[in-house]
Amino acid sequence: MTSRLPDLTAADAGRRFVLRPGSVRALVLDSVEGEALPELPLEVVVEGPIEVTEDDDAPPGVRRMRIAAHQRGAASVRVGEMRWDFEIRGAAHTPEQTSDDTDAGWGESRSRHSASWWEEQRPPHW
Repeated sequence: MTSRLPDLTAADAGRRFVLRPGSVRALVLDSVEGEALPELPLEVVVEGPIEVTEDDDAPPGVRRMRIAAHQRGAASVRVGEMRWDFEIRGAAHTPEQTSDDTDAGWGESRSRHSASWWEEQRPPHW
């Protein structure tokens, strides 16, 4: 079982984070070392292939957001003057079939050479 990623906070602003498509992180903004959170609501600006939704059940004075990555690319979330950057990385999509991945197998190339020529080129251990 994968451990839960820690929540992002105001202290993480200015840093870059890596997400996978389909992953979710929480962004929690509250008072920092006795300093009050700037007046709410602060505008949330989202750029890139992520979705940010607000948690309406957060305690008073706390703003909790859910950040969901959808597809590969660069993204950022800005709240007031704070900014969190994300790089969404995923496995590259592999092609269903390549030109040399066929039932014909070795020697299926269409060239000026005949089938017998290809057989002559095979290593001796064949």
